[in-house]
Amino acid sequence: MFKAIRFAPLTYSTLLVCSSISAQTQPDVCKNARSQADWNSGASPVYADANALAEELKSHGVEVECIRRSKEENIFEGQKGAAWFQSKQGIFEVLFLPNEKDFSTLSITETQSDGLITYSFSGNPSFMGKVKQSVKHLHFIKHKNLLFEVLENEPLTAHLKSEFEAQH
Repeated sequence: MFKAIRFAPLTYSTLLVCSSISAQTQPDVCKNARSQADWNSGASPVYADANALAEELKSHGVEVECIRRSKEENIFEGQKGAAWFQSKQGIFEVLFLPNEKDFSTLSITETQSDGLITYSFSGNPSFMGKVKQSVKHLHFIKHKNLLFEVLENEPLTAHLKSEFEAQH
């Protein structure tokens, strides 16, 4: 005889929490041969831009250990791509627009409710979704055609802001 098992429905917040936990227990992305081969293939639309940025970051005291493709390659209208960076100071992503465009008129609003942080975007470029949600704080730094996104790392955020934010 079989016993019926009842499962509670998964909510978006449950998925975010699970995703956050699994991200903390995943092996080092920089040592993952598959992601390394994917990045080294040069197939990312921002491969050259991200490698050039890594050199610029080094001159600003941020030592990049590896770069990988980002899941945020196409979240803004007209976006060129995105890259995920691991540095000695921490992990961050950078979203790239074509050189002739910039993030200067993009406004980002943060609201919190029940442990979930919601980010809404207005201005240009247009955000392709409705909102972005996270269980952890994201910090955004706009610099010309680049949008840095740092996950809960105050020292790295402060350093990137001091080096890039004022240089519009």
